[in-house]
Amino acid sequence: MSKPVIFIASANPSTLDDEPYLLALKDEIKYIDELLSELELNEEIIYPTPSTETDSEGIRKAFVKISQNLTVFHYCGHASQTNFTLTDGSYSQDQLLTLLSGKKPKLVFLNGCSTYGYVEGLLNAGVEAVIATSTAVPDGQASTFAKAFYFSFTRPLRTLQQAFYEAVSTSNVLSGKPFTFLRGGFPTEIPDAPCAWGLYYNQPEVLKWTLVSKRVHTEKIPLIDRQKAFLCDRDQYRNVFDPSFNLSQGLDVLYRPVQHYLIVGEDYQSPLGLARKLVYEKITKNPDRIYNYPFDPNDRRRDADDMLVKLNRAYDTPLKIRRELYKIVKGQDDSTSLSVEEFLAIPAIKNSQYTIVALQIKADDLNEKVQESIRQFMTEFRPPETGMTSSAHPYLLFFWNIIFTPKQSWFSAFMPGNSVKKILRPFRNSGLVDPDDPARSPLIILNQDDELLAVPDQRKYLEEWFRNYLRHAPDAEKERVITRIFQPDHPGKIDVPALEDKLLTLIERFNTPQTP
Repeated sequence: MSKPVIFIASANPSTLDDEPYLLALKDEIKYIDELLSELELNEEIIYPTPSTETDSEGIRKAFVKISQNLTVFHYCGHASQTNFTLTDGSYSQDQLLTLLSGKKPKLVFLNGCSTYGYVEGLLNAGVEAVIATSTAVPDGQASTFAKAFYFSFTRPLRTLQQAFYEAVSTSNVLSGKPFTFLRGGFPTEIPDAPCAWGLYYNQPEVLKWTLVSKRVHTEKIPLIDRQKAFLCDRDQYRNVFDPSFNLSQGLDVLYRPVQHYLIVGEDYQSPLGLARKLVYEKITKNPDRIYNYPFDPNDRRRDADDMLVKLNRAYDTPLKIRRELYKIVKGQDDSTSLSVEEFLAIPAIKNSQYTIVALQIKADDLNEKVQESIRQFMTEFRPPETGMTSSAHPYLLFFWNIIFTPKQSWFSAFMPGNSVKKILRPFRNSGLVDPDDPARSPLIILNQDDELLAVPDQRKYLEEWFRNYLRHAPDAEKERVITRIFQPDHPGKIDVPALEDKLLTLIERFNTPQTP
């Protein structure tokens, strides 16, 4: 029997005047992509790369390439009863039906507003099942529903009907939030449906369809610690990181309510990976802690890039940084002063013991104004510390990742010597660093000796990693992962962020009990 073929398309044009930008769309695609990539890696499905900026020509080419074997088509974005939005404008129901002619996929999932208008045409065209909406749906809830559905449907032996019911049962699908955007649309002829999403079909046999067959687990494999996926040399940085925590109290609590860490590394060296590794060991590894962690290695539903605060030379005032931070963490912009008190009042932060945020900027963008902007942000974004105790929460941890490429940066061309030292100098001289007493230092520089991150740069290192930690992985699977992560223009260097993500996925799969 041929493998299921799944194609995902989305569009989120930021230039449309009448349709707002959908903040939750990227998270939906990333989450589903992670689940389906794992099935593809296990050779259970065929999964073309999802199209995230789809136009009419792009969707046509994708369908032609897939030929007659399409099993699932998923669209997410703005929609109405008769059209959904692509980057080059509206895409009509007739266009979709023409494109699907002869393919007869088992499932079409149209995750936008009021897509019920498509159902009759799709079923008449031979589609076996359709998931569509009977009314307008908030952006965040549309994302939550889709993620819940695919989480269930990618489990072994989970039927289409079971996956749909489980998604409905775990989502408060009709209650809106004032800061979310609707995915277009308007009420249809059945606005009083008990659930915004419906599963429609002609023959009930399709409800028993399973995407993933049962798996046979023949050997018990010991669990692999997830921190093994992070490849940077942790130990030399842990000695700098740990003193900011008051370990003597028996809890991993910070000496100060807000702590800033600064890391310099090359793009392929993944300074973000070092931050994730340190926080994993100190905070997120403990399931009893409550934390708000944008790049959480315990949560494969979020890509590390989803909530990374990316700065550039335009962020030349601390207010611009605060606005970007607020937008990333809360999912909306705000025109107020955004003081630390307002930030602490955000429910997700207020109700967490820890909030950990990563900010990234390229070294070439660190002109004097931006450096001063960051310094002022670090100075101003601190609550009063008088009377703070070990039980005072939340704690805020900021990881500032500076990306520096020695051979391409102006630092090397015009400033000979230790360029990392020159990058760090204004921060060391900012008055925020006390290297002799980390408990009193608002800023801790992890590149303590002005060195770049220690990272693997040889295929031998990766082969050794597989021997040590994934001895049970098939040789073909190891080779497939290895060959995909080396940079084409630098055969000896590893694309560390991509590799860490793939290794986390492998570890997750090998640690997941298989259904007998």
